[in-house]
Amino acid sequence: MESKRIQFMIYMSNQLKVPNVKETDNNVFQFVTANSAETYSFQDIPFEIDGIYKGRGRKELQNQPKFKGFLGPMWNGYNQNGQSVIRYETSKAYNLHSM
Repeated sequence: MESKRIQFMIYMSNQLKVPNVKETDNNVFQFVTANSAETYSFQDIPFEIDGIYKGRGRKELQNQPKFKGFLGPMWNGYNQNGQSVIRYETSKAYNLHSM
């Protein structure tokens, strides 16, 4: 796990306009699978980053990380603490919730 975190920090340091930990303090990250939904702070995300979202859309989604095996980022509103909820789903979860 620590090695992935180090790889992530190296990856992030080589990107332009990528959120750093301070910039993600007002976000929480929700990961949804067919069987569960878990919410993490940026520092605690256990999944592998495989890119950065550069598409058009909400400013909250700009330059957010993309994670291997998940669709997203997607906007999921604000939580009770006023933090932006950035959502990621597996393809299976997306298909189940889209029907």
